[in-house]
Amino acid sequence: MSSSLRTGRMFYPEELETHYSKSPFIKEICILGIFEHKGTPGGILHAIVVPELDEFRRRGQTAMMDTIRFEIENLSKLVPSYYRIHSLSIRNDPLPRTVTRKLKRFEIHQEEAERKKAKTTQPVGAAKEDHPRLRERVGAVIAELVRESKPGAGALEPAMNIELDLGLDSLARVELLALAEARLGVHVDEHQAARIFTLGELVATFEAASVSGAAVGRSWKEILDVPPTDPLHRHYILNRRLLVNPGMFAVMRTAKLLARAFFRLRCYGLEQLPRARPFLLCPNHESFLDGPFLVSVMPRAVIYNMFILG
Repeated sequence: MSSSLRTGRMFYPEELETHYSKSPFIKEICILGIFEHKGTPGGILHAIVVPELDEFRRRGQTAMMDTIRFEIENLSKLVPSYYRIHSLSIRNDPLPRTVTRKLKRFEIHQEEAERKKAKTTQPVGAAKEDHPRLRERVGAVIAELVRESKPGAGALEPAMNIELDLGLDSLARVELLALAEARLGVHVDEHQAARIFTLGELVATFEAASVSGAAVGRSWKEILDVPPTDPLHRHYILNRRLLVNPGMFAVMRTAKLLARAFFRLRCYGLEQLPRARPFLLCPNHESFLDGPFLVSVMPRAVIYNMFILG
């Protein structure tokens, strides 16, 4: 079955869905033509994606929106410009299909319109109560933290996806985990954290950590306030890196040369960097190369004393 945009371009959704389904992170995808989008008269292609959670768990990836957007952008380069996806939404629920496994495109389009309308008209608070599991000790703490970051989240359920249902991006997710660790007094290691996608999994992980007695580590204030002459309590991130620093500096300067040659990288404002440390450098998530490109242009002293978080 073919469809058309207002430009007169014909596109075949099934063929495009097969192409974009090549990504291992995409479980299901439906491609629709949207005629009105931010003043675009000819319309664009919009993708509704159901992520492959097992693949995210296997690879320890949690930033679903960023990962799927990156995958689609790469696959879009292999098709003509009028077949490229310019708008994306992600959902938890399977896409509705007929008994012959055909996508119910009209129903999907209606659901998408209702989801967008609900987001714009969602009232703050909710009449319904949270799930009983989220009213117990650990669950209540996590529910409170979620409401602090998302006041209009409504009634909370264990099956809610942290990113897709609650709208917490990768940085908000890290902050949620860190605050939960601080309030509950337990630590969750990175391997466990990378396998958490729903509120129920988050609660279960912290309950297990509480039972095992995994104490949370020292705070950053305690780490940074340790005198330099106190080697017994000096944190490993403050150790001198005699071999790593020169190697990292050489790699970063090589990356800078390559970025200038292939991406026309230009850097301005280095003179504005604070002369005294510590200070924060925060890339704005324009691409997955933000971090390496930012580090590549830093002065030697900054690279030698840098700690990368996230």
